[in-house]
Amino acid sequence: MPPPSRLTAAQRRELEAELRRELVALERRIVSERQAESAEADVAAAHDVSFAMRGTSDVIVRRDAVASALARLASGAYGVCSRCGEPIPYGRLLVMPEATHCLSCSGRP
Repeated sequence: MPPPSRLTAAQRRELEAELRRELVALERRIVSERQAESAEADVAAAHDVSFAMRGTSDVIVRRDAVASALARLASGAYGVCSRCGEPIPYGRLLVMPEATHCLSCSGRP
């Protein structure tokens, strides 16, 4: 099987648009969850508040990964495995546009 090729300009545009849509959606979700946490903080038990904050933290981690992918796109490093330097297949990026590793490297410790 031949090695995966670099992304075409059309593929990069498509992935960039998806990343930007995802970033906007995540930002909205963070704002919404923070507003809900604030409203519930006065009446929620301590364990409920920590659970809600953990949910927001997961969204923040995802938002940061998407923002990092956009930064890599701008710098020209997007779509290249950060471990082995090989191109990340387009299909993987469609499913997980913030991916930093190819399939071979994603399971390595």
